[in-house]
Amino acid sequence: MPIGPRNRQHAAEIVDVADWEPDQDFPIPPVGKRAKDILVCPSPPPFGFLLGGHRYLFKKPNVDGENPQIWSEAIAYEVGKLCGVPVPPAFIAINSRTDEIGVLIEFFFGYQDEENPRRFVHAIDRFQAFDSEIDLQRGSLRSNLLLTRSHRIPNWRRWWAETIAFDAIISNSDRHSENWGFLVNHSPQGEVSYELAPAFDNGSSLGWRIRDADLRQHLSEESIRRFVNRGKHHYGWLEGDHSGAHHVELCRKYLSVYETAGATFQRVIQLEEAEVEGIVAWASEFAHPARFSGYRAEFILAIIKAKLALLRAI
Repeated sequence: MPIGPRNRQHAAEIVDVADWEPDQDFPIPPVGKRAKDILVCPSPPPFGFLLGGHRYLFKKPNVDGENPQIWSEAIAYEVGKLCGVPVPPAFIAINSRTDEIGVLIEFFFGYQDEENPRRFVHAIDRFQAFDSEIDLQRGSLRSNLLLTRSHRIPNWRRWWAETIAFDAIISNSDRHSENWGFLVNHSPQGEVSYELAPAFDNGSSLGWRIRDADLRQHLSEESIRRFVNRGKHHYGWLEGDHSGAHHVELCRKYLSVYETAGATFQRVIQLEEAEVEGIVAWASEFAHPARFSGYRAEFILAIIKAKLALLRAI
């Protein structure tokens, strides 16, 4: 079963991974700063939104009690489903044995029913393979596009339109070259082709750095406006282009260069206010240990509404 929308997780269905087996084929977790384990879901799976025998990434917060980043991953997945943007399914989880809370993210490759299993390669690895003289920590959208085109990716304009629109909606600031990449396909005839992977690793979004205790002072109209206007993509159009990295400005630049991507962009930003309200209402149903506060629900709803208004004005 390839990546796709899964049944929504209910508040009574927090996944306990205490008895899940570690994956033997991936003993070393992927790149990234957050603690994580690669686990295999039992078969049959404990809940209908999980895939028995499939790999999952159990990501834990950097700081104890840092639930906002966990919720950013889960809410980003729900937003992606509504916007039609491929995002790896993400679910709230715990390890009752170690008393850890985290987010459980479905691997977007290695599905059991794949006739020709694909593998994943990070964009940073492909930049290095091409000896690209770019800032690997910051980079630029133009460099990303050139790398994508060099791999003969079908529908690459659509993928980038979806991704920068999605990142702008959720105020994601971390789409660096370790947070996007390629799925590599090997045909029975030995031919190699590439496609862009789903938009993964979305935890650095939705104001995750703001603690629950401080959220109330960020709810005024002026505070929301400042937060939204400060938001930047990880990269600008060109290297060192910090002003052009602002979420809305980079989307505007992309659409001015690739006008044919406009229809895709418009589709993504047609997210309805009622749909966003439904997402935060769903998250608010969760209690200890994965409580989603009312202030955070109000804040996330406000910033998504404000960002959508700016994107629709492009």
